[in-house]
Parts: sequence; C-alpha cells; structure tokens
Amino acid sequence: MQESLPRGKVSFSEAIDVPKRLLIFWQTAVRRRKGLRVSVNLWKHRKKKAKIDLNLKEMSLDDLEVQLLLARSAYQKAKKDHVALCEAFWDTFDPKVQDRLKRHEQARNLGRMARAINGKLDSLQVKVVEHEGSLCDTNERIEEVLLPVNKAKVHSSEDTDFLTSPLVEDFGYQGNEQTENSVLQGTYVPPP
Repeated sequence: MQESLPRGKVSFSEAIDVPKRLLIFWQTAVRRRKGLRVSVNLWKHRKKKAKIDLNLKEMSLDDLEVQLLLARSAYQKAKKDHVALCEAFWDTFDPKVQDRLKRHEQARNLGRMARAINGKLDSLQVKVVEHEGSLCDTNERIEEVLLPVNKAKVHSSEDTDFLTSPLVEDFGYQGNEQTENSVLQGTYVPPP
C-alpha cells in the first residue's frame, strides 16, 4: 500500500521539497522490494529527483525501511516550520513575484477557511422557490414562477437611452467603434 502525502496542506519551499522527494523515493523503493508493481520509468524518475546514487541491490528490505523511517522523520521535522520556510523561500525572489505569491497564498487560505465554515456546496440548483407565501418545489412550478421575473430582467434595458432613438442610430446595437472613439476623445456631439 502506497502512502500518500497531504497535498496543499504544506507550503512549498526547497527545504521541504528535498526531504519530501527522499520520502517518496524510499516509499517507492520499499514497495518495489516487497514485490509490488512499480513502473520502471517511475522508479528512475523518483531516483533521479531524490538524487540517490546508492546501489540499492545490496541493501536489504530492513535497510530500506530504516531509510524510509529516517526520510519520514526528516520530512516531519521540516514540515513543522513549513510556513516560515516558505516565506524564507519567497524572499529569494524579486519583490514583484513575492507580492504575487503572497496574494495567491492569502486567497487560497481564505478559500480554505470559507469551505471549512460553509462546507462544500452540493449543488447550485434551485430546488425550492417561495412565491406569494407558497413553496414551489417542482420544476414546472419553479419555471412558471421564475420565467416572468427572468424575462423582465432581460428586457429591463430596452427603454434606456442607448437603446432608444436617437442614440441607438449613432451607437447601434453592437456598438460603433468610430462613435465610441469620439466619445473617449471628447469630440462626440450628441443629437438634440
């Protein structure tokens, strides 16, 4: 059974990435030694990423498990200060990139908190609508109640200035680039 690492709960930094790669490699090595199926390409890739140049054929299963325990211990130790290590890692970038990374991380944290408070939304479907004091819970009744409201929203802009004469002739329904540019430049003369 392959152990999985908690993704997204530990902030990235090189100080955490190195022990994590070693942990993943030693997990793969133990799995392979136990005779479980491990892709050769995956094995080579993880060995290269962990920068392991030992001859593992000479190591016993017990030796591999000891290495796995040491790697797990190193990862757990590095993981304790993951926020401080991440911030130190960000300090290696120029200020513009640092600012972007910090804003992105803050948005992720706010999203996590919002999901924790609200729980995940199961569905965004409208299942029940209250109309004139009664509950409408069938699709047909909901459509019957919401159709006039939605139709009114769609048609609410039809009597605005830009969709009535004389502006509709100048600007059109799809827009008129020449007229729009003259408005932006301050040279547009509206009709009386």
